Amino acid sequence: MESNGSPDTIGAVRTAFSLLAAIAERGGTAGVTELATARDMPKSTVFKHLNTLAALGHLEREDGEYALGARLADLGQHSLARTALYPAAKPQIERLAKLTDETVGIAVGSHGRVADLYWDSRGESPVGTSGTSERPHCSAPGKAILSQCSDAEIDAIVAEFGLPVRTENTITDVERLTNAVGRVRERGVAIEREEQYEGVNSVAVPLTDLPPNAAIYVAGSAERLSSKRIEEDVPGILLSAANEVTKRFLATS
Repeated sequence: MESNGSPDTIGAVRTAFSLLAAIAERGGTAGVTELATARDMPKSTVFKHLNTLAALGHLEREDGEYALGARLADLGQHSLARTALYPAAKPQIERLAKLTDETVGIAVGSHGRVADLYWDSRGESPVGTSGTSERPHCSAPGKAILSQCSDAEIDAIVAEFGLPVRTENTITDVERLTNAVGRVRERGVAIEREEQYEGVNSVAVPLTDLPPNAAIYVAGSAERLSSKRIEEDVPGILLSAANEVTKRFLATS
């Protein structure tokens, strides 16, 4: 169940946004029972929250399930309008999606979590409707973002959010996470193999010295995104794209 956090926050609001995140993780649509199980909450509580969000236009009912609504897209557009990172990255993201025939995106760090700022999906990518996990420990962009944090900041993130299991390959040990982040700092590339979604690999590079902490990534089938392609080919493409995004951001900010 979602924690109520500090005394200065409202638990019901945290729960509502936790359910929205859970729906997003499932491709944008989910049912009451599924969400109650995922968040370890009573079905009656989940039902009331979902109905409230639907009444406000943030969710829509579809065939007995709840889907992310248009008002969320409107809020997202207002958020994108506030950052120069989105227009700087968008052309590169779309170019790489076409080049790799995979899901390519840019993710940013936000209060210990990871948020997809924008992504483009081509071909038959298995993550085309899911994006990256909001938990930084189990995705390549998440680790790339953590590599820009201090060790103390990483410890604080783990202390608050833990290292929840997504697959049998998920890192659940702080020492292993620290070592993985250290390798990203040394190489400038983060690689993840089926740690957040079974059958999906991802590779990312950090966008250093830009506010906020961010990373661009490629995610796709573990069968296609493997061997030399994940170790050398795609990282090289991403490093070049990261340089272009940085140049464009600095030129317009």
